[in-house]
Amino acid sequence: MEYTNDDGSTGTYNEDGSGSYTAADGSTQTWDAEGNGSYEMADGSSGSYSADGSYTHNDADGDSYSGDADGNQSYTGADGSTATMSADGSGTYTGADGTTATQDADGNGSYEMADGSSGTWDAD
Repeated sequence: MEYTNDDGSTGTYNEDGSGSYTAADGSTQTWDAEGNGSYEMADGSSGSYSADGSYTHNDADGDSYSGDADGNQSYTGADGSTATMSADGSGTYTGADGTTATQDADGNGSYEMADGSSGTWDAD
């Protein structure tokens, strides 16, 4: 089934549950019968998602995000910074300037700044 809305947006719905949508601003989305899909926004950001919960997203500024089916996530900044967060709450960060930080699953962590200063934190 194809349709057109008053605002000019269009879409299709198929008997198997798959479909597509194009917004009036040119943003698009498609999906399949299993719950997987992808999108591209008018601002240039884009991404995809899977029925298992995994996803990717790239924003218009060059930052990218991803997550897997187990709840682990990662980030890469346009400036070169990176971060990870595991489903258990542990994570890492590396800044574009060389600053680093780590945190364990209990919320305890440590950091080292680009200038060489460092420290720790405790969850309590």
